[in-house]
Amino acid sequence: MSALSAVKKVQENVRKYSWAIDLDIKDFFGNVNHELLLKALQKHVPEKWVLLYILRWLEAPVQLPDGTILPTPGKGTPQGGVITPRTQ
Repeated sequence: MSALSAVKKVQENVRKYSWAIDLDIKDFFGNVNHELLLKALQKHVPEKWVLLYILRWLEAPVQLPDGTILPTPGKGTPQGGVITPRTQ
């Protein structure tokens, strides 16, 4: 389903129903597989330098307040990152 058809369906349903269901996939962005994400991006992003920056962003290690550096696990997007949704 495209985004436009989804919006159209919501507009239809809002007139029929007085309730809504909100679904959340638990820890979705914490489990995004880097390899699969990059494979999908390669089909839509022809610029190699853009893919390189995305890979660097995904693989950037995390530094804890005590200075300890943790490597990335090969999955998930950095919390608070520019393309990661904010949780409330």
